[in-house]
This record gives sequence, structure tokens and C-alpha cells, in this order.
Amino acid sequence: MKNNKIVFYPILAALLLGITFSLWACSRQNQTSKKGIGIGATVPLTGDLAAWGNREKNGILLAIDEVNAQRKPANKFKLHMEDTKSSPSVGVTVIQKLIDINKVKFVIGDVSSGITLAMAPIAERNHVLMLSPGASSPALTTAGDYIFRNWPSDVYDGADLAYAAKVKMGAHKVVVFNEDNTYSEGLADAFVAETKKINLSIVGRIRLSAKNTDYRSLLEKSRSFGGDLVFVAAHPSMSAQLFLQMKEMGMPQKRLGCVAIQGPEFTKFYPNASDIYFTTIPLDKKSNGVFRSFAKKYKKDRKSVV
Repeated sequence: MKNNKIVFYPILAALLLGITFSLWACSRQNQTSKKGIGIGATVPLTGDLAAWGNREKNGILLAIDEVNAQRKPANKFKLHMEDTKSSPSVGVTVIQKLIDINKVKFVIGDVSSGITLAMAPIAERNHVLMLSPGASSPALTTAGDYIFRNWPSDVYDGADLAYAAKVKMGAHKVVVFNEDNTYSEGLADAFVAETKKINLSIVGRIRLSAKNTDYRSLLEKSRSFGGDLVFVAAHPSMSAQLFLQMKEMGMPQKRLGCVAIQGPEFTKFYPNASDIYFTTIPLDKKSNGVFRSFAKKYKKDRKSVV
């Protein structure tokens, strides 16, 4: 896959810094606890988002260890981690459990926009501070006074993707595919909005169902639209299968994906992806000592803490 290096928001370093700061802020209100300070985490450890969720888990565990190493036993943070199973409805159930049973006042929220937005009203209603390390839906900006994230809105990612399509890839007419979920819809909306500003034409937009794995009929429909580039806003396996079927059908359009395609699920279906462009996170371990140290620690084997 080709990395145009337009988007620059280092998720791993930002996750560590954001969580560390938030843990400190939370601790200021919990100094009298004798059993430690409870913190919840809602993470998709299984399901379609498991690759992202397990990265989130590792970042959380690393942050917890580093902060706890500098604290007295009575003020250490106790982590309660729950698997959202990549499902908004499960997310609602587990955050309610964390609040009602574990009595947490702080939750490290999901990487998914849909799951985070589903949990947001519950956190807001209970005055529980929630920080998401990956949810990018523009709707989160107004989701509540207790809802935060350290990942930029899709308003910015969509603009960068549109810029990549026109300036870096030389596209003139684009067909947009997006999965029918909150993240993909929001990103595609932002992409389309930006194309109107830079005179890049959208000749068709097609929505994809998670229940479908054969996209040939939809690709035939897109072929009738014309266009010289296909942009896909979807999660790894869906994006990979659609791009692969494009290739098998001999469709010559250039192919642009989104940051969500990073992960083993994509290369499982599309192992030789040198013809795919996508925006990503260009972190330089050689010149950045902080990230170099973080990356070294991050790669160590971790065990789940529940």
C-alpha cells in the first residue's frame, strides 16, 4: 500500500499522552480512595474492529503501568476493561456496568465512532468523563460536556483525502463507496463536502452493507458512472474485498482507501496492495526519541487486565 503521508496525527503517542494527562486529572478528585482509583475502558477486543481495539488495549496498559509506577499503593489506578465486541449495543451495556457496578468516574472510550456515540449519552447523564482514542465522527464535537477525544474529526481527514485524490493522484471524477456505519458515513460526507471546494467531481456514491461480501453488481453500477478514481470509506476486510473484486473485474480506476484499512484483515484479502493509496500516521522512530521509547515498550507482550 502506498502512503501519501498527508495526515499527521500520531495515534499511539497521542493515546499515551492523552490518557496519562486524563488519569492525572481524574486522580485529583479521588485522593481519598483506599482501594485505588477505578478507571473503565471499553475496547473492541473481538469483532470487526479487534485489530484497532487490541492496539488501544496495549496503549492503555502501557499508560497505566507508567503512571502507577510513580504512585503510592492507595492511589494507584485500577483498570476495569470491557470488550464492546465491535457493537454499539454491547458498548451501551458495558459502560452501564462500569458505572453501576464498578463505580468508575472515568472511561477510556471506544475507538469506534458508532460505539462511542452510543455510549456518550450514558456518560453525559452520569457525569462520567469519557475520552476516546479513535472515534472521529464530527457528531462527537457536540456529544456532551463530558465527552472528549484525542483523534481529529473526520472533517479534517475527509479534507486531506480529497486533497490526496485531486493533487497527489490526479483524479477528476470520483465514485465514493462507504460502509453503512457512523464512521464511514461521516468520513464520506466530509470527503464529498471538500470535493465541492476544490472542483473535484463526485459522479456517484454507493453504500455498502456489512452483510454483503460480493460487490460485483455494485461495481458494475459504479462502472456506469465513469470516473477515474474510486474512494472507499470502510473497514479493512470490506475495503480489501471490494478493491480485490475491482482488480478481478479489470476496472482501471485508481484506488483510495482510508486510515481504517490498516491492519491484518486488509492484507489477508489483498496481500499485494501496492496499487492502493491511503492516508496514515507517519511517525518517525529514528528522529523522535519519545516515540522510539514508546514503540519499544508497546511491542512487548501484554496481558489483559480486567
